[in-house]
Amino acid sequence: YPAHLDEQITKDFAKQKHAWLRETFEMHMEEKDTDSTKIAGIDSYKNLEHSLLKDCELAIQLDHSTYYEKYLNHPIADFMKMYWEENTFSNHWLSKKRVTRLYIGNEFCHNLFPDWNQLICMMEKARSEGLDVTISFTYLREELLSQTEQGINQLYDWCKKMNFPIELVINDWGMLPLIQKKTDLFTP
Repeated sequence: YPAHLDEQITKDFAKQKHAWLRETFEMHMEEKDTDSTKIAGIDSYKNLEHSLLKDCELAIQLDHSTYYEKYLNHPIADFMKMYWEENTFSNHWLSKKRVTRLYIGNEFCHNLFPDWNQLICMMEKARSEGLDVTISFTYLREELLSQTEQGINQLYDWCKKMNFPIELVINDWGMLPLIQKKTDLFTP
């Protein structure tokens, strides 16, 4: 991790992200010594694609409205090309690996969670593209309990109709009673 770049500030987040990641990739592509010992993982990083990661699931996170819309409005190949470019991974070997799972939602901000109809549309598209889905939930807001319960029921009904099991990221104990009788299709 290039900790010295923490002090580097740009006015453009995309440029900042590129600066952070560029050095990380360059660091892993070079042979570097620290006190006559190799930096952990540097030598083996080049070969990870062919060893450890070849059987790993590759997932991406759709965690805000821009990604929700782009995903819904583009074929998966075009979307992935945009996704990798926006995240400065377009030339990285990971961008050549097939994504097999989408994480949809935002576990940190309830305002960034998609509306339920948009969520179902993304799940339909993911299913048609052969992708697995994990829904990421934030904390449960008391005033949205009824609405959340209705959404969970709508989601479960769709999963049951399509015979499409999903995983859930749950960040609130209050969600457990809402899904406790739905674990045949929901894996928390």
